[in-house]
Amino acid sequence: MEPYQVLTSKYGWTDSLEDGFAKGGACGNLVNMGNEHWIAALGRSSSTVKFAFHPVLSEGGRWQVSVGDKVVASGVADGAGSTGDIDVAVSGFGGAARRRIKFECVGGRILYQHGELFTRGKIDVPFVWCAPEGSQGFSDFATEERMSSIVPHVNARSGKTLIFISLGTNNFISAASKHRIPDEYVLELDACLRQWDAAVQGDKQFVLAIPPKPRVQLPYAPYETYVNKTLEYAKSNPWLSLIRTDMSILGTDSTQDLYSADGIHLNEKGHEAWAAVICQQLGVRLNDFRARLSA
Repeated sequence: MEPYQVLTSKYGWTDSLEDGFAKGGACGNLVNMGNEHWIAALGRSSSTVKFAFHPVLSEGGRWQVSVGDKVVASGVADGAGSTGDIDVAVSGFGGAARRRIKFECVGGRILYQHGELFTRGKIDVPFVWCAPEGSQGFSDFATEERMSSIVPHVNARSGKTLIFISLGTNNFISAASKHRIPDEYVLELDACLRQWDAAVQGDKQFVLAIPPKPRVQLPYAPYETYVNKTLEYAKSNPWLSLIRTDMSILGTDSTQDLYSADGIHLNEKGHEAWAAVICQQLGVRLNDFRARLSA
């Protein structure tokens, strides 16, 4: 599953995790944090942070949040499923953009889901959204359990919501046993979107990254047929925007060095290429973003 289950980043992330992942929560797997395990990142200009965890499986686990070497909040995991908003712009921290913000388990066990950074009341960047699990399709992300683990955190914030979807490959390859003919593929996409549209409050827009072209034979139809069906759907449903991965090198047959040996999973170089396509089409200047995180 590399690199999906790697939390440490060369852009400022650190952690002490040893216990890997445990079942349960938003997308099937959560970070299994034992006593004294922590996740940290440079806070940049954040004024508020919030950390979330499985409300049942983490119950009784003790946590604390520190900025630099000062503990700014602590508590016990309960049914709320999060720390709530924590003010890190207190005296002595307001201008400390390079202070390390750390979430730590200090007793029991916490199954960590995600964290958020806020600047002036708005989300600056997801802190860590941990939801790694293989062989997932559109319908897997429209279940009540998974939606109930994510949606309350989204609805807790006012303003517009961008829902980014990075799914689809497992619905046209045979390896996951979830493959569909092109018409069924679009129907499952539509059902997933409508579930999320009904659950997430306020203005929202969906963005789907068209999956890269696998280097394997698809059982029901060529890759291009799935792409065309997706394009037809998006044209008649303006709530969905598309990242045209298929128009990049990842939509061609010239990708041998971008895939792992199975021809399905992108390798590290392939993920870098995929991220570059997504950032380019979203208008994110990737080099500037990297510099901001690592400077």
